[in-house]
Parts: sequence; structure tokens; C-alpha cells
Amino acid sequence: SSKWGREVEDLRDAFAQRQLVVEERLTVCEDGNVRLKGAEERLRSAYMDLEQLRVAHDQLADDHRNTKDAVSSNSDTLREVGREAREANARLDTSIAELRSETQKATERAVTGMRDKVTTEVNTTIAGLK
Repeated sequence: SSKWGREVEDLRDAFAQRQLVVEERLTVCEDGNVRLKGAEERLRSAYMDLEQLRVAHDQLADDHRNTKDAVSSNSDTLREVGREAREANARLDTSIAELRSETQKATERAVTGMRDKVTTEVNTTIAGLK
């Protein structure tokens, strides 16, 4: 009977040691589960950050496209304004040349008219002296 008692005692000790091992493993599993949940939360947070970055990247890409379009449009506008300015300068140069020509002709007519008037007056005066 003492043999059975010792075997029962050995079995109890073995069971108690097994139970300790199981409890330790359970604690390790619970700790791992807590760490896993923390990692899952960090992963979810990182995913949300990544999604925000993707949205910001898309917005930047849209802004970049819009800026490129605006620059292109401004370049087209500047080219058009430059062309119009060159055309206006050409018309102005033509008008100035025409005005110079008309001024020169008017001056020549005025000079010729004055010379003829002076010649007539001189001739009249000379004729009056004879």
C-alpha cells in the first residue's frame, strides 16, 4: 500500500509539474496574444497612415498636373500676347513711317509754297522799282 501511496504521490507531483508547465505555456500564450493584438493595432494604424499618404500623394499628383496645365496655358497665353505685341509694333512702325512720309511731303509743300510766295513778292517788288 505504501508502494501505491508513493506512486500516487509521484503521479500527483508529476501532475502538479505538468500543470505548472501548462500554466507557464498558457501565460506565454496569453502574453503572445497580447503582443499579437498590439502588433495588429500597430499594423492597422500603419495601414491608416499609409492610406492617408496615398490620398496625399494622389492630391499632390493632381496638383502637379493642374500646375503643369496652368504653366502650359500661361505659356500659350504669353506666346499669343507676344505675337499680338509684335503685330501691334509692326503696325505702329508702319504708322510712324507713313506719318514721317506725310510730314516730309507737307514740309516740302510748305517750303515750296513759301519759296514761291517770297519769289513772287520779290519779283513784284523788283517790278515796282522799275
